[in-house]
Amino acid sequence: MTLAHIRAGAAAGVLLTAVSAVPGLSRSSTDVVGRGGVDSRPTDPPARAVDEQRRVGRVELFPPRPIAQSDVEYLVWISGATGSESEPIRLWAVTLISLGSAWVDAHFDSLREPAAEYVHVFLGPDGRRNDYAARANMLRSLMRQRDDRAAMLFDQERDLLRSMLDRAKVEPAAQDAVVESVMDARIADAIDGDALLFSPHLAPSILRLFHAATINSGVDEDTGLAIRQFALDHAPRILERRRIVLDACLRSAHRSLAAMASAHSRGEPVRGASASAFRPIATGATSVAALNREVLAAARSGLAAEVPDDLVDAIEVAFLHQVYGPIAADLHALDDLQLKLLRHLEEPALSTAIALLADDRRNRVSSRDHLLQAFDRTHRRYLERGLGHLPEDRSRFLDELSKHIDSGGHRAAITIGAIRELAMSSPEWEPDDFEEASRGWHAAVQRRISEMNAALTAYGLAPPQSTDRLPHAGTP
Repeated sequence: MTLAHIRAGAAAGVLLTAVSAVPGLSRSSTDVVGRGGVDSRPTDPPARAVDEQRRVGRVELFPPRPIAQSDVEYLVWISGATGSESEPIRLWAVTLISLGSAWVDAHFDSLREPAAEYVHVFLGPDGRRNDYAARANMLRSLMRQRDDRAAMLFDQERDLLRSMLDRAKVEPAAQDAVVESVMDARIADAIDGDALLFSPHLAPSILRLFHAATINSGVDEDTGLAIRQFALDHAPRILERRRIVLDACLRSAHRSLAAMASAHSRGEPVRGASASAFRPIATGATSVAALNREVLAAARSGLAAEVPDDLVDAIEVAFLHQVYGPIAADLHALDDLQLKLLRHLEEPALSTAIALLADDRRNRVSSRDHLLQAFDRTHRRYLERGLGHLPEDRSRFLDELSKHIDSGGHRAAITIGAIRELAMSSPEWEPDDFEEASRGWHAAVQRRISEMNAALTAYGLAPPQSTDRLPHAGTP
């Protein structure tokens, strides 16, 4: 199974939201963020928000997204239903797709007027932007109304599902478990964690990655069943933890304003006062990340008898790239170049070269994991401070990044040189062919470093003025 197969099958849906950016946090006066698509590349929260503020303050209510075609088979799969119980779920999802946004609009259109009033009173040209207490109260009221309407929408969807299970004569006891599983997954994925802009760990769905793995044509029935049962066993914790942290994201807006109002009433600076609203997000995102790592480790150990290692590897790689994007790239991967080197070798030199490549890969993975841990620590501190980096944190991370790139290039050069020495003794050795492959590998390394640098710049961790600190070459 390839990474492309998993990625293609794991497209997650977009959903609601209501988060705020508050003055003094390098974010905009947009107090409730609106709907947008999921971008696989990280976006820069401050830059994106500041662009909004240059135009006009606004409030956008993000209702739960309608169910999409890409959700249908996943919801059937995560329901745990089998046989005749599966078809009513599939029919339910297809029916909701046919309705489009009609149900969502019916519940949320009535919020347009109070949202417009909020903009007029607080964010307009003559708005009372510094009346933090009043802003917090009104935004809290809007959020409560939003939550009530989302609950009514989900109840309506739940009732429709029950009616379809009834018509299919599914036993009431079985209905309860199926409805709970489907709606838990539906509600957890109704919030687009990536659009909330707070943590990359809120963007991917590890359950969807497991589902995507089972629909690959190369996975046999027994393997698919083992993966599905594993996912069902872990789904309640995964979905619940995701809901908790996303709920904290949604409430950060009025909590931030309330904290600023409190500071203002005490005669204290409001800048930085709202950091307390983001600490639960930092803690929650860290918890989500830890659980995802735990589940991946459990899959590797618990599914060892039924699932090939390379399939679990593919799931893990896809997951890392959904979370971190180019930051998780295998910068100095030797996959293409090693074909040129190994084809000229015979035993015992071939075994020696394979061992060198395996050792190089282990070192690359270890270095990458160390870098990602450093990124997580830095990003957590960014959240804990209310969406702000300290220069020393940025500098510390860039030091780690430079070490990662330098050491990877150095190890790759040693590995390539050692294997080239072994290959040069072959009468079929073609130096020009190797040099051409080497130049291609070098260009690929440069491209991956450039893409990583762009992604980190979007997170505020590698600003343009600091890019000269990043090595731009890995030479064989």
